[in-house]
Amino acid sequence: MKTLTTTYSLALVGLLVLTACAGASTTPVTSSVPSVETSAPQVESSTTPSAQVSSNPPSSPTSSVHSPASSVDGPGIIEVQPGSERPLHLTDAYDASSMWKEGSFQAVTLDPSQAIGAELGCASHAALEFRFSNTDGTFRAEVAQDINSASSSNTLEWSMLVDGQRTETEPIAFKETAEFSTPLAGVAVVRLETKISGKCQKGATALITSAKIEG
Repeated sequence: MKTLTTTYSLALVGLLVLTACAGASTTPVTSSVPSVETSAPQVESSTTPSAQVSSNPPSSPTSSVHSPASSVDGPGIIEVQPGSERPLHLTDAYDASSMWKEGSFQAVTLDPSQAIGAELGCASHAALEFRFSNTDGTFRAEVAQDINSASSSNTLEWSMLVDGQRTETEPIAFKETAEFSTPLAGVAVVRLETKISGKCQKGATALITSAKIEG
């Protein structure tokens, strides 16, 4: 009986020891070492492209608007058919300065009419040039002073040059007129020039009251 009791006691002690060990093994162990993030951090890509710095300035875009080239043709070469008559206007003239205007003027002895006029100062002069090609007619021009000239005391000196050669010179006083004419066979250029000659008072308005080609 004593032996059985001792055996039972040993078995009970062994059971308690096993139970204690089993309970101790189920207790979680808390680690003091922090957990390490194993996944690499995601870098958010920027949607804004980085600016590129260039040492050269950007080239200007080619303009679609082109500056008009300077005209070398002028008013055009005047041609007249035989037997016809062609009036000449300021738009037909070369070397026409801004002094010349075409419009309504009145020569001293004539009624108001269409004419080509230039206001002259005491030190100025004016010229008009007409160019021709294969024309066999006759150039004719009539000149005068305008009744509204700055002074009635001036004398205008008119000259005609044909292909660079002075062929006629006519001085006209306030009330006077003059006429120029030249055959055009073989002629390329007819030029009319005018200025105030002698003593000058204020100025004058020179008029070409008529200019035409008779074929």
